[in-house]
Amino acid sequence: YIARKVIVELSEDRTNKRPLNVADWLAHTRPDHPLVKMLAESTDPALRLLVTGALQEHPTPTNWAILADLLKDTDPAVQNAAREVDAALRSLAAEDPMTFASSGPR
Repeated sequence: YIARKVIVELSEDRTNKRPLNVADWLAHTRPDHPLVKMLAESTDPALRLLVTGALQEHPTPTNWAILADLLKDTDPAVQNAAREVDAALRSLAAEDPMTFASSGPR
């Protein structure tokens, strides 16, 4: 219920910064939050764009499927944002894991 309410509010009021707050919140919360899928399936491209940060920060199998759909989006801005996320994730996946390993305390 709350997720649907957020979508309605985001759709109706574009004058505030709430969409940016929602996008940031999604990128830094549970990787499986239902609002990600709901926004990604919105008919409004501006709402679909809000999920790209969450998709990049939480590359779960579900979010990869959402990203695959957004890569084929009819809106060029959504498609471009999805391409950027896809490129960033593929670049990260190509890195040697040892690049990120700590040598521990010295």
